[in-house]
Amino acid sequence: MTSIATQTIKIVLVEDHKITRFGISTLLSTKADLQVCGEAATAAEGLDLVDLYQPDIVIIDINLPDKNGLELTEEIKHKYSNIKVIVLSGETHKEIVKSAFGNGADSYCSKLAEDEKLLEAVYATSRGESWVDSKISKPIVEEFRTNRKEVVQFSEQNFYQYMLRPDRLTAKELEVLQLICAGMSNEEIATNLCISPGTVRTHTHKIFQKLNVNSRTQAMRVAIERGLVDTETIARIRRKYNKE
Repeated sequence: MTSIATQTIKIVLVEDHKITRFGISTLLSTKADLQVCGEAATAAEGLDLVDLYQPDIVIIDINLPDKNGLELTEEIKHKYSNIKVIVLSGETHKEIVKSAFGNGADSYCSKLAEDEKLLEAVYATSRGESWVDSKISKPIVEEFRTNRKEVVQFSEQNFYQYMLRPDRLTAKELEVLQLICAGMSNEEIATNLCISPGTVRTHTHKIFQKLNVNSRTQAMRVAIERGLVDTETIARIRRKYNKE
């Protein structure tokens, strides 16, 4: 009988608290398919280990002595887009979690979570999924949806999918995208958002890059496919700005 080899998931752990780092490393080592190939107490050490081992996943604490863990997350994702990042923190405030994803994190796990939750996050992230404890994610989605007073409005499902995409747009880029889909010119977008036409062009360039498109028509198609905008939203924007 031929056995099927299990692929080992290589992990670099960046955590400045020695006892916490030991506990996480010990937990991960209980699984035969998880290998902690490097441990670091600082962002600089962590980045060196990432360069050395090219891991599948990096687990990063937010509060590091030499650099904020979110900055390290952004550096790693900019340098190695294929490496997954799990942000680990005692912080569960909505703004902190949103900032983590805004800086490129693939998943977010609270230090207060049970051991099984961290393992669940690791395996989900290794499969290309994004993992957030529902106790954290639900309030974020509800708060963001409630506070968006401009043209951008999400269903809970669409916003959750949008927030966790590696190529997600910033809130301002999404506003510009939705106005593009409504048929507005750069000058009209600039006027309605109180920004300069040059800023609109910069946002549009970044939008095209993130959506991997070359035209406004393509951007609209991709936006609809991904749930970033729908026909009802487009119609509402056109009515609001008399674009019918």
